[in-house]
Amino acid sequence: MPLGLESCPEPVVECIVQLLDLDDIRNLRLTCKPLALKSSEYRFRAFFRSKHIHVTVDALRTFAEGTQAGGLRSLIQHLYLVGIVECKIGEPRRQSDWQKEEMRRTHEVNLLSQAFNGLAKHSKNGGLQSLTLRVAIVRNGGETTLPLDSGPLVPLQKSVWLCTMHTFDTVVSALAASSLRIDGLDIFSEPNIRRPSLASDQINAIDWNDSGFAKALATLRS
Repeated sequence: MPLGLESCPEPVVECIVQLLDLDDIRNLRLTCKPLALKSSEYRFRAFFRSKHIHVTVDALRTFAEGTQAGGLRSLIQHLYLVGIVECKIGEPRRQSDWQKEEMRRTHEVNLLSQAFNGLAKHSKNGGLQSLTLRVAIVRNGGETTLPLDSGPLVPLQKSVWLCTMHTFDTVVSALAASSLRIDGLDIFSEPNIRRPSLASDQINAIDWNDSGFAKALATLRS
């Protein structure tokens, strides 16, 4: 009687998995429990070591629920938090309701701190190797692009700047309220991002002596 793939030793299955992309590995894992277990080693886990998350209520809620549950999400070591600027061409800009904006920001901080606590609880070392902040522009609900140049429109440039401030404040507040530690921090400094910048007074406004924030940065190396 011919033997199936599930009867192969784990090293053999791992060699096969090395040749597959993530969708194919997922399909393989769905075939049977033995293959699901044997295909869950290094190659599969590597896909979960980095994660990009939009700094929006819906995305952060899903992220928080996932990290608090543990599992594969506890493997995250390189986290990219992306502030989103909505650019709807042809639609008039609406005046923001500052009370709603403040409530939304508070909600985002709470969700992100929950996610950070989940990572701290379930990860092996209680922290992240790197945390990177980015800003991206979503044009008409479609493609997300990094703001190499937000264009000549002053309102859009202002939106990118405000999003940069908002994203930074949200992440710093969530870090201070969590038990997560980070080894590396990149604040909008990647070479392919030219537009975002932070005002010096925003950096100076941080309470660097805050006990929660100090613990988060205690292992910071870069």
